[in-house]
Order: sequence, then C-alpha cells, then structure tokens
Amino acid sequence: MKILYANKWGHLKDSVLECFENDIGTRLPDDYRNYLLKYNGGLPMLRTVKLSDNFGWTGIDYFLGLNNRELSEGGTLRSMWENEAKLLPQGAINIGEDGCGIVFCYFILGEREGQVFALEPSEIHEMSLDEKRRETLSGEGVYCLANTFTEFLNKLEENPDAKLLLAEGYTSEEIG
Repeated sequence: MKILYANKWGHLKDSVLECFENDIGTRLPDDYRNYLLKYNGGLPMLRTVKLSDNFGWTGIDYFLGLNNRELSEGGTLRSMWENEAKLLPQGAINIGEDGCGIVFCYFILGEREGQVFALEPSEIHEMSLDEKRRETLSGEGVYCLANTFTEFLNKLEENPDAKLLLAEGYTSEEIG
C-alpha cells in the first residue's frame, strides 16, 4: 500500500499508542494498530470507495494518526476522539474524512467491533440529537463499508489523481 504523508506526526511509538488505548478504554484491533505503527495516518494512493448503489463513491482525504506527545493536537485521532465522542455512535472513533464532511468511523467496541462505516454530516447531526438513532445506525446517511479495517483497505480503489501526485515530484519517503 502506498501512503502519501506517511508518519506526518512522526513514527508512532508503542508507548503513545498504548497511552491512547488506555484513554479510550480498549486495545485497538491488530490490523488497525499495525497500520498506525507503520504509517501513522496519511493519504492512501488507493482511496476511492463505493458507499452504496444509490449514493455512489467518495474518496478518503486522509487517515488520522497520533502525535508522539501526550498533548492533543488538531487533526489527530486523540483530538477527534476528545471532540467527537458524544457525536459518533457508541464504540466508534473517527479514523478519517473525505473532502465533503463524510466521516469514516471504526468501531472499536461493541457488537460492531472491527467494522468501518461512513457517516454523512447530516446523519452525525441527527445522531447528536437522537440517542436511539445513534445506537441503531438507522439513518439514510449511514454506510457499512467493511467488517474489518483490512477489508476496508482492500476495497479502496485507485484515484486517477494519484498518478498526478507522483508526476508532481513526490518522493518515495512521502509516499511511504
């Protein structure tokens, strides 16, 4: 897998990941842990995913990572978890977004553990107002994309713009 901006926040230390896991109250699934330890966020070259037959496709703009400091920093898993815990479904964390406000959620607890969902911004707003909707994931703007993080990564397809990024002179270090 090719990732632009791999390790944007630095190579993730095990101790920082374990501290985050202690704060959220669970160990992250191994496939996602391994991704974070290798890439710590970034922009996948293969990043287009089908939401549904009716809605069509979207592209993930970035995966969140963790900084190697204990303090929260904007745009990291920690900051999103701290700011969105009451907006997202119970047991889910924001792992990335597209350019239009769709949030990619990864369930780390509960009956949906390991699953990746996409949530439209209007659905997140409705969930913040309706606890039952948050629990059942019953809205129209909710898309179950995969049963595991690895399955989600395998569903990502090539973005035609990725070749343009290479042509613009990105280095192999930036691609990951």
